Amino acid sequence: MMNRFISDNDIYFMEILDDLIVINDNYCGVIILNNNLEQVNKIELFDDITIYSSFKHSKELLLFCPDNDCFVYLNLYRYVIIPLESFKNCIFSPLYFWDKDNVILIDYQGHLVNVNLIQKRLGFIDENNKIWGKIRKEMKKMEGFRPYKIYEKEKRAIVISDNSRVRLIDY
Repeated sequence: MMNRFISDNDIYFMEILDDLIVINDNYCGVIILNNNLEQVNKIELFDDITIYSSFKHSKELLLFCPDNDCFVYLNLYRYVIIPLESFKNCIFSPLYFWDKDNVILIDYQGHLVNVNLIQKRLGFIDENNKIWGKIRKEMKKMEGFRPYKIYEKEKRAIVISDNSRVRLIDY
């Protein structure tokens, strides 16, 4: 028998975190399942949430919700809402770097954006910042590819090459 939270749910988002599966709970939150599809936790976020993409690190997620003008930082037991404010028009690539309490995102115009999970703020990273060079070096490895999904921990990525072929690469 299929679980009610799966059969009665308009599932449009799923992410795997080690041995856990995170799915949207219709348009109001997320449900966390174990690998037997048994509910481990349910987190109610807010009405009409729409999750476009996510960035993950260990058992943490940063959900990108541009229709709701926010990011949602989720560590499987609690959440924090981070407003997009002046970054509402940014479109972020799947490339990112998670550094403790900061997630560094790259928009499609080449800007680096720091999402501070503690201060709940976003800000551009100045080119003089030491992390800028490190990130640019990593980005160079992706030249010629359009990243679709990054596996930060494994340093692998699913990319689309110039001839529209989907590949798994080490970076």
